[in-house]
Amino acid sequence: MILQIVEVPHRDFKRNGNDLIYTAKVNLLQSLLAEPISIVRNIQTTLDGRVITVSFDQIISPQSKKLVENEGMPILKDNEYAEDKLKFGYDRRSPEKGNLIVRFDINFPRYIPEEDKRTLRNILS
Repeated sequence: MILQIVEVPHRDFKRNGNDLIYTAKVNLLQSLLAEPISIVRNIQTTLDGRVITVSFDQIISPQSKKLVENEGMPILKDNEYAEDKLKFGYDRRSPEKGNLIVRFDINFPRYIPEEDKRTLRNILS
């Protein structure tokens, strides 16, 4: 018997080993105010059905990344929870997981009216 396993890409998460990479879409105001974001897209939660909120203490730039430890894929260990592995395809009780890496796609406005530009200059200078 030959068994071939094909990993199907997920629309929100990319996999890098046991780590998951998520690109959060935020607008310019959210990035400047460093507002907390929830890892949810179209009411879809994380792979295991939870909502994760990520907080920030600084402005979010396009180069920003946030590491959320122990929120990636379960790390399988040989012969542990063998029944769960067969039943679910992964070890849902495994205490060890990879990390979640949050990247950012910031939606910049295409146009800012002159009056708003003056207000921004006053606020940011």
